[in-house]
Amino acid sequence: AHDKVKSLTANSDMETRITAYKEAATAAKVAARDAYLKTGGDLDEFNVQQKVAARDSLKNAKSTKIKEHADVKNLAPTADEATKIAAYKKAAEAAEEEAKLAYVAAGGDADTFNEEQESAEVSVVGDAMTACVKSHAEVMKLTSSSTETARQAARQAASKACSANAKESFMKSGGDVAEFAVKKDEAQKAAIKDATVACVRDKIGASTSANDTVAKAKECSAIARKAFEE
Repeated sequence: AHDKVKSLTANSDMETRITAYKEAATAAKVAARDAYLKTGGDLDEFNVQQKVAARDSLKNAKSTKIKEHADVKNLAPTADEATKIAAYKKAAEAAEEEAKLAYVAAGGDADTFNEEQESAEVSVVGDAMTACVKSHAEVMKLTSSSTETARQAARQAASKACSANAKESFMKSGGDVAEFAVKKDEAQKAAIKDATVACVRDKIGASTSANDTVAKAKECSAIARKAFEE
């Protein structure tokens, strides 16, 4: 462990802790980057992966801290929605510092913590929706011969049924349930964008002209939107 991190005590304030973790993370990041580049790795790819790792650290630290909070642990199986929301909100507020420290320790910039926390919440909703929709009974019934109409109907039914599950995952990750609809919309847009990019990469190799490339990009955008249409 870095010397400044070792010197931290239970009484160290947040600013001191952030500074110590930032210095330790910077040293570790430089060493990891140099080692990665020596193996022939790409710097841009390293930066992308490092950013993802920092966000995941934030998300995991916050989720763990929320689960350990007394108000969450003491929730009764019969607790109503309002009681659950209040408990998770209190736990999320208490987990904020731990999440920020984990983010900085993983190489994240303290100044971008709030922005990355928002992104992490969007990814929680997106991951929950994707997993639920894929395993939904109506979607599982689809076959290679299913019509596009049947596919769209199955996806719509799954999306409606999975919203409650995604909302709960969002709440348990520390998200404000009042913002769920907005985060769900952002997650859908992100999924469409990712699907479009993946599709274009797949098809671009077969393009023979600039016009063909544009046409394929438009085709991919339409495919992606259909796939995530509600």
